[in-house]
Amino acid sequence: MGGARRGRTYATVLTDMNTRRPVDVLADRTAKTFCAWLREHPEVRIVCRDHAGSFRDGAHTGAPRP
Repeated sequence: MGGARRGRTYATVLTDMNTRRPVDVLADRTAKTFCAWLREHPEVRIVCRDHAGSFRDGAHTGAPRP
């Protein structure tokens, strides 16, 4: 899931909400990909997301614990 639907390919654009500038582009919308990205970027402190469950799951798994 998260790759292609109806002949289209979907990606994820990660944006810095302070600067409103793109930070990175992920190849898909899966929890696994987002989780891996978060683990590589421990400086991320706040995650703003859409209602996709994959981002909730990825943030829950990949975000550092306080």
